[in-house]
Amino acid sequence: MKTLQRVAAWLGGLAFVLICLIVAAGFIFHVAVNPQLEHEMFVTQDKATGTPETFAVPYKSLTIDSHGRSLEAWVVDAGADTPSLLLFSGNGQTVHDWAQVQAYLYQQHVSSMVFDYSGFGKSTGTPTVQHLNEDARAAWRAFADWAGTTRPKFVVAYSLGTAVALHNAANFEPHPLGIAVYGAFSSARDLMVYLRALPVWLAPLTPDLWDSVRAAPKLGAPLLVVAGANDTNVPPRHGQADCFVCLCR
Repeated sequence: MKTLQRVAAWLGGLAFVLICLIVAAGFIFHVAVNPQLEHEMFVTQDKATGTPETFAVPYKSLTIDSHGRSLEAWVVDAGADTPSLLLFSGNGQTVHDWAQVQAYLYQQHVSSMVFDYSGFGKSTGTPTVQHLNEDARAAWRAFADWAGTTRPKFVVAYSLGTAVALHNAANFEPHPLGIAVYGAFSSARDLMVYLRALPVWLAPLTPDLWDSVRAAPKLGAPLLVVAGANDTNVPPRHGQADCFVCLCR
């Protein structure tokens, strides 16, 4: 009997040690490895050089302060009472990639603002999840101030921008009247696993950053989810998950 008790105590102690080692490994991964993975998530420059003026549309360049970082922003004003869109870029994009889009919107009597996240394009600072979240809120404040009280305000986001927008839009004041996203992913961790940038076995140790499935029901605004059936970067099922959770609120 005593032998069994000693064996049970030994096994219990071994299990406790293993649990402590797993917790310690998770902590070490979070502190030492996760920042590197986060750094490698972002592609901050692009070769595009056009501006809305390239397409015969006037624009203004603004600087947005985001916790001491300077974000470059472009605004195209289609008129005092026109609908206005705040555009959230994808990974590897800068304001230049939206020049033709802003010109097209102007021709459709829609005003717009696009901005570069911290470390993207000419914006200062380092791109991190926390910084991009701060950038989103700073950009919305600047956008709301620029658009004024009479223009209907909306959010349009693409790829990486969908996570940034969906994660922060619930805190936007005033609330956007609607949000449209294209290429939305369910979470950064899910996307990294899908793209094989993160091994499946490491996924449980990785924080589930930008969980859009949890964020979407809290938006307080209509959500339009657009997905490409043949999108190989972000599978349509990710956007479907965001949409489904909103329908099931």
